[in-house]
Amino acid sequence: MKVGKGSLLPSGFPKILPGATIALVAPAGVFDQETLEAAKNRILSVGYNILHSEKIWLRRGDVCGDEWERASDIIQFMNSLSVDAIWCIRGGYGSSQILSRLPRLPWHKKPIIGYSDISFLHFFIHSHLRALTFHCPNFIELANMDSEHLNRIFQILQDPQSFLWTFQSSQVLRPGVISGRLIGGNLTCLIHLLGTSHFSKKAFRGAILFVEDINERPYRIDRMFNHLRDAGILHEIGALILGHFVNCGSDYGEIRNRILRICSPFNFPIVEGFPVGHTNSQLCIPMGLQALIDTSEGILLLRTDSHD
Repeated sequence: MKVGKGSLLPSGFPKILPGATIALVAPAGVFDQETLEAAKNRILSVGYNILHSEKIWLRRGDVCGDEWERASDIIQFMNSLSVDAIWCIRGGYGSSQILSRLPRLPWHKKPIIGYSDISFLHFFIHSHLRALTFHCPNFIELANMDSEHLNRIFQILQDPQSFLWTFQSSQVLRPGVISGRLIGGNLTCLIHLLGTSHFSKKAFRGAILFVEDINERPYRIDRMFNHLRDAGILHEIGALILGHFVNCGSDYGEIRNRILRICSPFNFPIVEGFPVGHTNSQLCIPMGLQALIDTSEGILLLRTDSHD
């Protein structure tokens, strides 16, 4: 394996250093070929190798081929000894369709990278085993990304334990200090997994959960958080971090107040303003490792003694 010339995190997960081979997959929405080529050139220029199958060009309406075609690329690359990471080209819609086609795979050997609809894959993986994945801009978005942002993303891919988020006291909605697995993604995707065989509530026991969403009215976010409560997820988590809620009404304060009301029976810390979601400046978040959030210090970081 070429990842970091054998360099591993203390917890046994590989780093994705220049020279690694990144496989591109299209589990969800269709995309523009010219934009994809521009994104590939950005990655090739910093020393990574790129490969993909011809299946990414398949089309079935608004997704890239049928369920088996999309799933087979992930299966092939996850089992390949020559691939070090798998980066999803685009979100949109479709990832949930392939979960039942995915067998038990060595998810812990190489990370899945992406966000939005790719959250289905993240939650699916973390429900079944201990693994490292990255909540990160989808590959197609690299085409028009500024160099500073791109460098920050590769800093985390190359050294996940360098991840650090600092926040102000004004962002603390409820104080506390907690350690737990850092897991998160799109709220709507999370809700649609509840009650399925692809999801395990146990994975959220003591977890630091972050959520984001787009194009959802405040009452829908209210309904989804009620669902998290009634499904027992809010009983399990150790902390809640709120990311961006883009185009979710004109008053974010309404969303905040609805979430605080629903979470009022619980005592876990809550922080808002996490830079993840459908924005141009979101962070790359390593998920599945042990993290620490301390609201008095205003920090979220990965623990160097990270072991589940």
